[in-house]
Amino acid sequence: MSVFLDELLTVCRFLVGGFFVWSGSSKFGNPAMFWSQIMGYQITGAGVSRVLAAVIPPLEFMCGLFFASGMLPLVPGIILLILLGVFCIAITVSLVRKADNDCGCGPKSSKVSPLHLVRNALLAALVVAGLFSPPLHYVGDYVVASCGALIIIGASIYRWRMLNR
Repeated sequence: MSVFLDELLTVCRFLVGGFFVWSGSSKFGNPAMFWSQIMGYQITGAGVSRVLAAVIPPLEFMCGLFFASGMLPLVPGIILLILLGVFCIAITVSLVRKADNDCGCGPKSSKVSPLHLVRNALLAALVVAGLFSPPLHYVGDYVVASCGALIIIGASIYRWRMLNR
């Protein structure tokens, strides 16, 4: 590959990773609000919505961080694509039902709209492009990835406990 294409793909990986770091971190402060936004989709029950509200923000944050850094980008890239796909399904269901719910995308209230589907398609394209960027090799990358997984688990448990108070 040419150097320019490698750099362009790396920028794609960095941009989409940064978006998910922002998206995940913007949901950390108020798990109850994110839980109510998930409940607004009326797809899952209260228990499953609590699990999703506890797990999604740390997962978005850490996968975005790992994807942007280029450390083992395949696994976080696939997870981000799955999150985008599930979110597109939830948006589509909401649009078909003509529901007037908040998307739960970030710190500001934003009603579900077809533009969210367009944005997610662009983000998915950036993830796929980022998967083709040149891999970066770090010393101890599996140790760091394991620590990231522990952070996701710990943050999810903490958020779960906050939601069940």
